[in-house]
Amino acid sequence: MSKENPGVIFDASNSWNGYNHQGKLVILFAIKQILEVYDKTLSVDENKHMLETL
Repeated sequence: MSKENPGVIFDASNSWNGYNHQGKLVILFAIKQILEVYDKTLSVDENKHMLETL
């Protein structure tokens, strides 16, 4: 806390500790899920349609 930045006492960054890592894990999980259903033999549009119907 300082005179130049009195709002530092209300900083909530410490309460968000660890959520950054959880977000990265969720993105990794989602990419793995997409790759499991992605078919390289189909076109991009066909894969999009398949993902939309799941």
